[in-house]
Amino acid sequence: MALESSDPFVDASSGVNATIRTEIIEALGLSVSKAAEILQVRRATLSDLLHGKAALTPEIALRIEKAFGPDMEHASALKCGYPRRK
Repeated sequence: MALESSDPFVDASSGVNATIRTEIIEALGLSVSKAAEILQVRRATLSDLLHGKAALTPEIALRIEKAFGPDMEHASALKCGYPRRK
């Protein structure tokens, strides 16, 4: 039985989850296992995020930003549905 989230921002096909999957993991040619190793998280944790079973946490966002460079504050703002303040 698949887990379903009531959070509209946890969606494997759109939003932050898809961006991380396509623009970072797939673009760099990484497997989920290798990306999880780089991020120092469990493979299951990253897989749940990429498949929309878990929301992006501030801790994971920071790890992604440190490891791969994108500004995850921007991604977090998109997730929350509001623009980032300047």
